[in-house]
Amino acid sequence: MIFFMCRGVVEILCHLLQSFLFMRIILQCRLREKRKYFGIILALIIIILMIGMQTENRILYLTLLLTINFLIVAFCFQGNNLKNGMIYLSSEFAWFLVDLFFSALLIFLEKTKVNLDWEWSLGSICTEALKVFFILFIGYHLKISKKEKVWPRFVKKLPIYYYFIFVSFLFFTYVAVLTVKISYGLKDNPTLSQLLLVSVGVLCLLFVINGGAMLMLNSSSNFFQAQNQLKDEYIYAQNQFYSEIYKGDLEIQKFRHDTYNQINSMKVLLRDKKYNELEEYMLSFYNRVQKAMKQKIESNNEMVDAILNHLILEGKEEGVPIYLLGSFPEEISVNSYDLCAILSNAVSNAIKLCKEIPESNKRHIEISVKNFRNTLSISVANTVGKIIDSAFFENKVWKEDISNFGIGIRTIIEAVERNGGEIEFKSHENRIAIEILFYDVIME
Repeated sequence: MIFFMCRGVVEILCHLLQSFLFMRIILQCRLREKRKYFGIILALIIIILMIGMQTENRILYLTLLLTINFLIVAFCFQGNNLKNGMIYLSSEFAWFLVDLFFSALLIFLEKTKVNLDWEWSLGSICTEALKVFFILFIGYHLKISKKEKVWPRFVKKLPIYYYFIFVSFLFFTYVAVLTVKISYGLKDNPTLSQLLLVSVGVLCLLFVINGGAMLMLNSSSNFFQAQNQLKDEYIYAQNQFYSEIYKGDLEIQKFRHDTYNQINSMKVLLRDKKYNELEEYMLSFYNRVQKAMKQKIESNNEMVDAILNHLILEGKEEGVPIYLLGSFPEEISVNSYDLCAILSNAVSNAIKLCKEIPESNKRHIEISVKNFRNTLSISVANTVGKIIDSAFFENKVWKEDISNFGIGIRTIIEAVERNGGEIEFKSHENRIAIEILFYDVIME
């Protein structure tokens, strides 16, 4: 009895360690900052194990094991508990399938009957220990290859209903394989065996068709949403462009009218030989002209100029100076509307972040445009009030509530990818930057 209980506890602890390491090393889920949750989990594990040690029921042990795993997911890791739970459940069903397929293969090779009696064995403990070693082995090689963030980001970006479909698919696959095992054990009753196989096969086929249809409908919906969002961005860019042209025309008309009046005033001063007053008047007029000229940016692209000049005025109202270094080539294959969408969203987000800096003299936005070897480089850098991890942007992009920064960053990424470019988010101390590269886009 004591030996049985010890083996059960060891197997459960191995399985718990396996689940924890899978979430932490493979998926790289972040742990909660409050360590008190770990103490609560440890206390619950001890209580549940003490309850489970009082019985030899295998089903009860499995239920307790699953309960502890979900408690670990809910209390130890950051993020959406439901999504983390679905990720964990997907990994669990995947492990079950591996074990089940291996067991079915052995049964087929050995031509033995199915034994549905679950028994504790040292073999199961060794299996759990091998899984722990396998996770550590994969995690080590992911870290060595410096690609450890690619897979976790892909997993976290997937919508939660994908996990519902995936878990359901794994469950039906598990049932189907289990059915094959059971039907193999019913060789004495071939009619019942065939009926069982056909029924489960039809159910699995219906599920596959339904799941495929749901994914296709979702992909179509996402495509049309992206297209509508892109059209909205284009319309906004066009409105801004024509609005700035209209404002420019008004400024020119006003400047012409004011210039005519100013010249008349200077003629009067000159006629009356008031040279000192005339000199002061001309200096004042010159300073006004210089100030008006400094407000304009010339990037060699009219649409970009219109957007940036509008954003410069917006930044000036918020106390955020914006500077442009460099200019665009005369002819590039990148869509002008996409350039406007990239710069307007990047600079707008930069203004929002700069506004959070209490000291106005530390607010600064720098737009850099460089051309080299047929490659166009665009960088939007700004100061921030606190250190921000570059992963901030990826997390914002795919969160469900995209009312803050997410929709702007996602628009930038889609516009860059649409033109075959690359984008990178960098963070260093109190400065963050969005760096974009477009290859083979300069037309000679």
